[in-house]
Amino acid sequence: MQVETISALIGAAVAIPASGVAYAVGRHQAAATISAARAQVAAGHKQWRDDKRRSAWLAFIRAADDLASKAATMSRGGTPHDPEFESTISEIHNRLADVEFDGPPEIFKIARNVDHILTERLILAAFLRPYMVTQRKFDRMLAEARQEIAVTTSGEVPARSLRIVEANQSLEALPGQLGATSAASPPESAMHTAMMMFAPFIESAGREFREPLALIAEGIARIAVSGSVGAPTQFSDAERKLRECEALDQGEIAALLVIHTSHLISILERDLRRSRDLFREARTAFLQETEKHLEARLPVPS
Repeated sequence: MQVETISALIGAAVAIPASGVAYAVGRHQAAATISAARAQVAAGHKQWRDDKRRSAWLAFIRAADDLASKAATMSRGGTPHDPEFESTISEIHNRLADVEFDGPPEIFKIARNVDHILTERLILAAFLRPYMVTQRKFDRMLAEARQEIAVTTSGEVPARSLRIVEANQSLEALPGQLGATSAASPPESAMHTAMMMFAPFIESAGREFREPLALIAEGIARIAVSGSVGAPTQFSDAERKLRECEALDQGEIAALLVIHTSHLISILERDLRRSRDLFREARTAFLQETEKHLEARLPVPS
């Protein structure tokens, strides 16, 4: 019995530190399990956050590219304001809100700059479009008139073709008067009439563009009206000859006078090129910044 008792006591004595070790090991294992679980949750959250951000960034840059493409088409005389175009504008604003929500702030800052540049580009393109359409119409009329005159063999040149050629000559005489016309102060009654010509175009634009378009229209109308004050003979002659073409409405006549009095198309095209370059730079900055937060770059063209 003594042997058995001693053996039991020895076993108990050994069990005391062993149980302490087991407790310590168990506690360590539990802590490790909790830590691993927390790490897994953190990793899962990071993956979820990264996936959400990636989706938001990708949707934004695709919307920006789509809008930039539409602005380019509009500046060449196509894509007037329509419901589909308006929805494209709304889309990029919604996607920008997602980028702001998902972060981080440094990417939202660049995205906001992209949106700002695109807005400026759209305003320029929207204003340029009707002038491009009108100028192209007149260019076609002029080319056809010259062709008709060239092939006339009877000696009797078509009167309409002659009127179009003469109207073009009167327009080409206007740029030389630019210095004198821009210094003149146009009367308010003439300004009111000129702005009436812009009204249908401004009203047809999206609500968010009406105010900036109206400001641009006022500036251009002032230049155009100054032309009639500073060079009344040349201006009136050009206007009369354009009416005699019998193929242009009052809005188109006003547009042609504005174009040739203010060099409007070349000015807007210059500003559009600058805006296009700024968009490319901002777009590249956006993609470069997103790459810092992603394992793979966004699947869009460079």
